[in-house]
Amino acid sequence: MTTIDWDIIVAELAGGMDQLLHTETFGRGGNIYPDALRRGCSRLGAYMLRAGATPPIDVPDTIALLNQPVGAWQVWPAPPEHMRTVILMDGEDITDDAENYIVANPDIVGESTQAIMKRVVQNCLVRGDQEGYVLFRSWIIEHPVASRRELIEVRRKLSDPALRDLFDEAYEDLPASLTVGSGIRTCRRCGWTVLRDKNREAWRCSLSRCRQLEGFLPNRHIDHYPSGSDVRRVRRGLARYTTLPGKLEMRLYQSLNRIRGLTVELWPDCDAYDIGIEFPDGQRWVVDCKDARNPVWLAHFLNENQIPISGSTGRAFYVFPAYQRKLNPDYARAFSSRWRPHSTQEGWSFDDELLRMVRGHLASGK
Repeated sequence: MTTIDWDIIVAELAGGMDQLLHTETFGRGGNIYPDALRRGCSRLGAYMLRAGATPPIDVPDTIALLNQPVGAWQVWPAPPEHMRTVILMDGEDITDDAENYIVANPDIVGESTQAIMKRVVQNCLVRGDQEGYVLFRSWIIEHPVASRRELIEVRRKLSDPALRDLFDEAYEDLPASLTVGSGIRTCRRCGWTVLRDKNREAWRCSLSRCRQLEGFLPNRHIDHYPSGSDVRRVRRGLARYTTLPGKLEMRLYQSLNRIRGLTVELWPDCDAYDIGIEFPDGQRWVVDCKDARNPVWLAHFLNENQIPISGSTGRAFYVFPAYQRKLNPDYARAFSSRWRPHSTQEGWSFDDELLRMVRGHLASGK
């Protein structure tokens, strides 16, 4: 089994479980399980049989297996080193590791709400509508829950009818379970809706990355809207794969914009990379933000996917959120020991370190 085979299997299992757990249509009618999950289980079963092991026979068996690290699976050949600590399920929900594979393999997984952003990029590139792209993406990052009146006002600012239709498609009505009681609660970190944790009898975000940060960033759930308010929310896939990761991009962009002397651009060329920084001396740095729990997986992914540096006259940086350093003090060493830059222009840093480097370059006048 090659590394490519492993990437396909893990992406299909992660995406299939995500669809099964969070798409209401499965379990009704003839199509009980997502195609991605069926394919992933079939591929995995074949390699477990090759190792003389018994593959899972039903969904509970599959969930039990996916709660274990990939390196503990009885398969032959063994998984690659970067994948051995990956865990796809945390109890009955997918993990941050699983989300990484879904984001990295949208065509394999077939995540429909991710396809919305791909269509937005294609639409804006064809039309040269950089302003429309920035408005669309920044709005769903900063407003994962919004009133219909707010959405109508933003929709009017989008000049292209096709882009307006995609904006409508990006939001959905709230489930009935969220529109009863004292009000609609949202997560302080990601801004998306939350439900009461049935085990803890407390409010908890349903996105695994927010749950990962408990104890490191405060997460006070707040009532943005009273019960019965006419509001909509970003679809779950967009909340997970665009809104939450986009918080780092927006936070870093806003911090850079506050530094005098810089010209800062957000998502140049409709997301060729995340941020362009131009200094008074003419140097241009390009930045691509990455937020992954597993530094080994991230290094492997970036070894296979080069940051676009054609617009850079200086440096190109991958930037990670500083809280990953708190979550895992070994993060920097684990990443650096496995990452292979494609050129001497490429580097990486945590977001707070990048801000210090920018200020240092300005102060040096070089």
